[in-house]
Amino acid sequence: MIDLNRARKFSEEVAKEAGHFLLENQKKVQIKAYKAYKDRQDIVTNVDLASEKIIISAIEKKYPKHNIHSEEKGVLDKKSQYTWVIDPLDGTKEYLRGLPIYSINLSLEDKKEILLGTVYVPKAKSMFSALRNRGAFENGKRIKVSSQNKLKDSFIYTHLPVKERKLSDSLEVIWSKLEKIFNFCYRLRSFQIDILSLCWLAKGGLDGYVLFFKDEKWWDIAAGLLILEEAGGKITDIFGKTISNNDLSNGIVASNAQIHDQLIKILNQ
Repeated sequence: MIDLNRARKFSEEVAKEAGHFLLENQKKVQIKAYKAYKDRQDIVTNVDLASEKIIISAIEKKYPKHNIHSEEKGVLDKKSQYTWVIDPLDGTKEYLRGLPIYSINLSLEDKKEILLGTVYVPKAKSMFSALRNRGAFENGKRIKVSSQNKLKDSFIYTHLPVKERKLSDSLEVIWSKLEKIFNFCYRLRSFQIDILSLCWLAKGGLDGYVLFFKDEKWWDIAAGLLILEEAGGKITDIFGKTISNNDLSNGIVASNAQIHDQLIKILNQ
């Protein structure tokens, strides 16, 4: 049986180590490959690969029998019940352009259940983490979702549709749904790093988040889902159904739980 407190401490330490490397090398970034299966500017850089190597090496030293599922390396299957899910640099394009909005994401799963989630934002020195049934934290301080219970007074974030990606509905339908949210909420804003939106939602900085992509990658979202849940938030697909088996094909609706039903209702009118 794994000691989750030690695992969280380990995940935070290795995320900080990778984050320090990213900060030190932002001006040395080089494009190593283009991901042909995605959009034409979706890239792999030397720092993605180096950050991944830092994290995988640390996991293999500390937990040599655990599986690893990483964005760049793929799956290292060691037939364990435990799997580390890694995104060594979430926000590569932003990092390449010198922007501060990128993160390192790690989660630990027991089969399909997320036990631990860690998200580190190097430029802000912001460490979000959570253990199942033990709360969510930012830099060691417990965080909670907002208490806003009226959609008309809520800040809602979304990731605007990307033409190269698969969408949960046609583009026309999605624009129509976004218009409904726009008309019913206080502010509708767009942000492209999904896991940071979930972390900010967990700390009460926004009240809801909607994602319409059906091909969202698990490493881009897993740690943030647990952090939000442990902060008192709620996550479903866009039809209000529980997300299970890592299936994100019907998008994501995340909220402070207070406005969740209101969001689901207007999305399905």
